[in-house]
Amino acid sequence: MNMIRSSNKQTQHDEENWFVLRTTPRGDSAAVSELVNAGYHAFSASAPIQKIGSKCKKTSPLFPGYIFLKCNINAHKKPSLEIAPHASQWVNFGGDIFPVQDSSISDLQDQVATLHNSGGIWHEYQAGDEVMVTLNDSTIPGKILETVKSPNSKVRVSLQFINNIVLAEAPYDKISPKLERQSHPPRRTRGKRRWIRQSTRID
Repeated sequence: MNMIRSSNKQTQHDEENWFVLRTTPRGDSAAVSELVNAGYHAFSASAPIQKIGSKCKKTSPLFPGYIFLKCNINAHKKPSLEIAPHASQWVNFGGDIFPVQDSSISDLQDQVATLHNSGGIWHEYQAGDEVMVTLNDSTIPGKILETVKSPNSKVRVSLQFINNIVLAEAPYDKISPKLERQSHPPRRTRGKRRWIRQSTRID
């Protein structure tokens, strides 16, 4: 994202530009609402996020703690953040507040719209990925047959039942990545099969 840096600050601030604000913890949405209610154009870049193995989607900010505000920050027009208690400060560099290019904001808004239209942020399984598929109360190993293009579509998988391979379609939320088993070194004993408790030190 490009900031406009210029020695002519008066030219920068005589018109409305986009600026970045810091917010209070988890205050992005509230800060945007406060600024919009005060008559300003503000937004938080956010998208639905779908957790693996869940049908639920939660809209979360892509840049937690930061929002975008379009305004004129000329000395007589710069909005006071008192109108938005959840906006904590202007993002600045060495005390100078720089605007963000309109093209960068437009690109960001387009990307956010694309994320919303494609189902948000989700794990994209590729053909050949080894997965675990939940059927009723059982979890069965399987393999993805086709790259998954949407979390709303059925996923074609091959399932391994004992010695048989079965082709099937499963809902996205019934599939999770197959985790690699971690091998642990054998534990030492003190004799008479009394195990020595091992610990790992991370420097």
